[in-house]
Amino acid sequence: VELGNVGSIFLRNRFDKGRRSFLARMQENTDIAARLRQLPWPMRVEVSSEEIPYNFGDWYGIDTMDGFLASLPANMMRLNIYSSRVRRMYGVNYTLTRKPPGPNQKEIFQGASGLRILWNLDAFPRVWTVHEAERIRTPRDIDAIIGADAFDLRRKTFLFDEPPPMRACESAGKAAPLERTSGRLLIRADLQCAGMVIISENYFPGWTATVDGKPAKIYEAYGAVRGVAVGPGSHRIEMAYRPMSVYLGALMTVSGLLIAAALAV
Repeated sequence: VELGNVGSIFLRNRFDKGRRSFLARMQENTDIAARLRQLPWPMRVEVSSEEIPYNFGDWYGIDTMDGFLASLPANMMRLNIYSSRVRRMYGVNYTLTRKPPGPNQKEIFQGASGLRILWNLDAFPRVWTVHEAERIRTPRDIDAIIGADAFDLRRKTFLFDEPPPMRACESAGKAAPLERTSGRLLIRADLQCAGMVIISENYFPGWTATVDGKPAKIYEAYGAVRGVAVGPGSHRIEMAYRPMSVYLGALMTVSGLLIAAALAV
C-alpha cells in the first residue's frame, strides 16, 4: 500500500495510455544487466538516475552505489560520497554511462540503449589490508583527510578509536571475500605482520565479527566502513548481522504468546 508520494513521482490513472512508460524503461537495459553478471565478482556499479530512473540494482540483483531509498547510515553522510576518491574506496569498479571512457577507464560493453559499461581501473578491491592508522577526534576532521592526496587511503586508515597494534612489513598482505549475503560476510586474509583488514561495507550497529572463530572488534574505519585487526598468518574472518533488537523482539513475542496462552487457559 502506497501512502503517499513526494517530488515528481505520482501514481498514473489506469486509463492513462502512457502509464507503462516506466515499465518499458525497466526492460531496456536487460542486456547491460546480463553482461554485468558475467563479470568477475565482487562488483559495485554506479548508475546515473537521469539515465536509469529506477533502482537498477534491486531490479536486476546487482550491487550498486546509488539508488532511491528511504534512509541510509548517517556515517555515510560524513563522507563526500559523490567524490571519485570516496567511490574508488568503496570499490565502485564499473560505471554505466553514455560518455566515452575517461582516464583510468576501459569500455567493456555497449548496450542496445546506448549505455556503456566502463571498467574503473583504479577502484579499490572490495577487501584490502592496511598497516597504518591515524586517530581522529571528530567527524569534522574527515573532510581534510579525504581531500588530501598525500593521505594514501589504500595503505592507511583513520579511526575514532585508539588504533590497534600494527606493523609495517614488505608485503601489505592479501585479503579476499569468499561469500557475501545481506546478513553475512566471509573473508580470507593472509598477512606477514599485524595489520587491519578493511571491508568496504558500511559500519553499522548489530554487526559482529569473529577471527578464526574468536570474537573480534569491528572498527569504524575511514569514518564509515568496517575494519578488523588481525595478526600475522592466515585467517578466516566472518561477519554476521545480529542486532540485539531482533533477539529482544523475539523474546517479547514469545513472552506475549505464553502470557496469552496462560490467560486463555
